[in-house]
Amino acid sequence: MATDIRREAWNAGTVDNIAVQGTIDATERNGSSRADGVYAVMRLPAGAIIQKVYLDRLESFDGAIPTVSIGTEAVPAKYLAATALDAATLVVGSLELDTKVSVAEDIVLTLVNGGSTVGRATAYIDYIDTAARREMFTV
Repeated sequence: MATDIRREAWNAGTVDNIAVQGTIDATERNGSSRADGVYAVMRLPAGAIIQKVYLDRLESFDGAIPTVSIGTEAVPAKYLAATALDAATLVVGSLELDTKVSVAEDIVLTLVNGGSTVGRATAYIDYIDTAARREMFTV
């Protein structure tokens, strides 16, 4: 009896590795200090596998102990715990890496502005889109 050996693979070139970003400034358009709060900045699709989370503090915030966290409304610090915004440096998150998002998530930045009138930070989330088109073939 012959053994049927079937190997399936997918072309790695068709997997989408995507980065989304959202930026928050210390001030509103009218120049007033942005209120402390939760700001929706991006959306992750269902099935996304989180690879990296970054917070790029582009310009130091000048308020009293300003912080930001990256997460969802339900879990505000899911991807990055509250991080000081008083230095213009890059922060690499370590929470929830290599995990799969089961349902689409709106990503929020939770800001404690501390009365800042200067400052800007951008959050980046790098993920693999498991819903991307795949080319299946049999060898």
